[in-house]
Amino acid sequence: MTNGCNDQRFETLLHAYELGFLSEDERAELEMHMLDCSSCFEKAQRLAPTMQLIKSDPEVREAVDSLDSDESTVPSDTIGIPEMRARRSLWRKLMPTSIAAAAVLALLVFKPWKVQISTDEAVAQENRLAVMYFENLVDEADSSHLGEIATNLLITDLSESRFIQVVSSQHLHDLLKLIGNEDVKIVDKDIATQIARKARAKWILTGKILQSSPGFVVTAQIVDVSSGNAVASQRVTGAKEDDIFAVVDKLTTEVKNDLSLPADAMGEMDPSVADVTTHSAEAYRHYLDGLELRRKFYSPEAAASFQKALEYDSTFAMAWYHLAKLIDRNLVDRAVQYADKVGRKEQYYIRSLKALIDQDTEQAMALLQELVRHFPDEKTALLDLGRLYNQIGDNSEAIEVFHRAVEIDPTYKEAFNLLAYTYQGYGKLDSALMAINRYIDLAPDEPNPYDSRGDIYRAEKMFDEAIESYQQALRIAPDFNATRYKLGPLLMIRGDFDLADSCFQWMADSPRKVTRSGARVYLALPHIGRGHLNQAIEILDDGIAADRLEQSGGWNSVLKYYLKALCYLEQGRNSDAIDAVDSCFSVHDRDSPLDMQCFRGLYTYTLAETGQVARSAESTLVFETFLDTNGIVLEPYYFARGALALITGDKRTTVADLQKSADWVEWKNDFFPAYFLARALLEDGQTEEAAEQFENLLDNGTIWQAFLEIWNLRSRLYLAAAYEKLGRYDDARTQCEYVLERWSDADPDLAIVEDARERLARLAQRP
Repeated sequence: MTNGCNDQRFETLLHAYELGFLSEDERAELEMHMLDCSSCFEKAQRLAPTMQLIKSDPEVREAVDSLDSDESTVPSDTIGIPEMRARRSLWRKLMPTSIAAAAVLALLVFKPWKVQISTDEAVAQENRLAVMYFENLVDEADSSHLGEIATNLLITDLSESRFIQVVSSQHLHDLLKLIGNEDVKIVDKDIATQIARKARAKWILTGKILQSSPGFVVTAQIVDVSSGNAVASQRVTGAKEDDIFAVVDKLTTEVKNDLSLPADAMGEMDPSVADVTTHSAEAYRHYLDGLELRRKFYSPEAAASFQKALEYDSTFAMAWYHLAKLIDRNLVDRAVQYADKVGRKEQYYIRSLKALIDQDTEQAMALLQELVRHFPDEKTALLDLGRLYNQIGDNSEAIEVFHRAVEIDPTYKEAFNLLAYTYQGYGKLDSALMAINRYIDLAPDEPNPYDSRGDIYRAEKMFDEAIESYQQALRIAPDFNATRYKLGPLLMIRGDFDLADSCFQWMADSPRKVTRSGARVYLALPHIGRGHLNQAIEILDDGIAADRLEQSGGWNSVLKYYLKALCYLEQGRNSDAIDAVDSCFSVHDRDSPLDMQCFRGLYTYTLAETGQVARSAESTLVFETFLDTNGIVLEPYYFARGALALITGDKRTTVADLQKSADWVEWKNDFFPAYFLARALLEDGQTEEAAEQFENLLDNGTIWQAFLEIWNLRSRLYLAAAYEKLGRYDDARTQCEYVLERWSDADPDLAIVEDARERLARLAQRP
C-alpha cells in the first residue's frame, strides 16, 4: 500500500487526466509527476478502465458536443487553437457552477453504464493475465534459456485467444525495470503481485520446469491478484517425443480450461505455438537473444542473433521482420513470404512495415491502429504509429500516441525522445524540454538525450544552449559523430572556425571508412567559411583521391564535387564549375539514379548561370521523363524550371514555379528553393516579401548552414539590396559589414567581397 500524494493539486487532476480533459502542458506535467509518485500512478491505473468506458459513451460525448457548440463556453485562450485542444479545455471547465456542465456531470453519475464494445473484447479486457518467468529446476542457471523459452511461448500461445488479454513479455520487462528489478528473472510472490497490479492483471500465472528428459514435466499455478489465492494449478507430463512447443500447447489448453472462459473460447482456433513461431528451439533461443539485445540498443549484435536464428529456421518470419528494421528494409518481403507462420499480433507488425516501405501510409496506420486496439500493451506499435502521425504532420495525434506509450512504460526513452521533438515542432518548447529532460534523467550517461536536446535548442535558434548540450554529448561519448555533424556547423555560425575544424578533424581519424569520407567533406567547410576557397578546393581534391583509394565516397563524393562547383562559381571559373557539377551528378546518378535531389535543380541553375542555357533546358527533361514514368510531381522539377527562368529573365514562370517548389518542401526547411524564390521576388519588385524570405534563410541552425556559407553571404547582399529599396539604410549597412567582417581574410578578388565593398560605399552616401 503506497502513501498518499503530498501534492493535493496533482490528485485533483487525476480524473480530468483520465478523461482527457487536460491541456497538453498540464498532461505532460502530471505524467512527469506520476513517474515519481507511486500513489498517483496507481490511482491512474485503477481509474483507467472505468474512465475509458465513460469517454467512449455516445450520450456523454453528445452532451459535451452540445456544450462545445456554445462558443461562449470556450475559454478565450483556446480561440484559434486546433479543435482537440479547445474541446479538452472545455471539458476541463465542466464544473457544477455551470448548469449545462452540471447536467453532464449528472449524466456521468446516474447513467446506467453499458459496455459498448464487442463481447470477446469485453471478456478479454476483464480476463487479463500476467505470465511470470518459468523457473527451470533442472538447470537453475537456465543456461539453455529453457525457462525463458517456455514463458515466451506460453505468452504467445495464450495471446492467440480473443478471450484473454495477456500482458506482453515486453511490458512485464518494463514493469520490472520500473521497480528496479530489470535483470531479475525469478520473482517472489510480492514482486509478482506488484507487477500484476501495475499491469492491471486479474491473474498471475507462475510455473516450473521439473523435468526435461526423458520427457518434459511442467507445472503452473494461477493466482487471483485481488485475493492472493490460488485459483487453479496445472501439471503437464509430455511424452518422450514431445518438445517444448508441444508441452506449451498442452499447458495452454489446461490454462484456458481453468480460467472459466466462455464456451466459445474453447471452440476458437488454437494453432500449435510452433506453427506461429518456429519449430526450432535453437532458432527461438537466438530470436529471444536478439529481442533482448534490441531492448538494450545493441543493434549490430541483435542483427547477428536474428541471423543466427535464421540459420536454424530460414522461414522464421519475425526474425526476417527485425532484420528488415535493423539492416535492410527490403528483407520485409521475406517476412511477408512466411507471414502465415506468425500469430495475430505479429501479422499486424509485418504487414504494417510492408505497407510503410511501400509508402502506403494510410494502410500502415490502419494496421497499427488495429494492432494497439487488440494489443494495448504494444508500446512499439504506438511508437511506430506516432512516427507516422509525425510524418503526415499531425502533431497533436502524435503527442497523444507517444503519451500512451510512456503510460505503458514510464521509462521508455525512445518515446520521450520523439515526444520532445514533436512538442518542439508543435511550438511547445517548455513541454519539449520537460520531455527531453526526462529522457536525460533516464539515461544521464548516454550521449543521445543531450544530442536531442541540442537539436531542440538549435531548432529554436538558441545556439549557445545547443552548443553546450552537444558538447555534453561528446564529453560522454567523444566518438558520437552524429553530434559532431551538428556541432561543427553551429560553431561556424558563431564564427568559431578553429573549434569547428577540430570537431571535424576528430572524424577524419575514425576507424570507419564512411566516417573518414564524410570528414573529408566537412574539413573543407571552415576554410570556405573564412573565404579561403583555394585551400578548400585542395582539401576536397585530396578527399576525392582518398575516397578512390579507399573505394568509398558515394553521397560524400557528391557533396565534395558540389562544394567545388560552388567555389569555382564564386571565383568565376565557369568551365571548372561545369566540370565539377557534371562529376557531381555522374556520381549521383550512378549511385541513386531515381533520387530526384534538389541538387539537380542546382545543376540546371549552374549550367544557365555559366551560359550553358541549352544544356540547362535539356536537364529538365530528366524530370519530365521521370514524371511520365511515375506520374509523381516533384519539387525539384519546379525548382529546375524556376531557376532556369530566373537566369533567362522569364518572370512569368520564375515566381510561380519557385513558389511551388518552396511550398512543397517548406516542412524540410530546404534552402535552395527559398533562396531562389527570394531572388525572384526581389527582381519582380515584391521587395518586402523578398526581404522577409531572405531574413528567414539566415542563421537557421540547420546542418546545411555550413554548406551554404557562400550562399548565405550572397543572401545578405541581396537582403541589403532589399533594405536599401525599402529605405532601411542602417540595416543594409549592417548586412554589408557582416559580409566584409566574415571574409576579412578571404582570397583576393572574390566577387562577394567586391560587391559588399561597392554597396557599402554607396550606402555611405545615404542618410
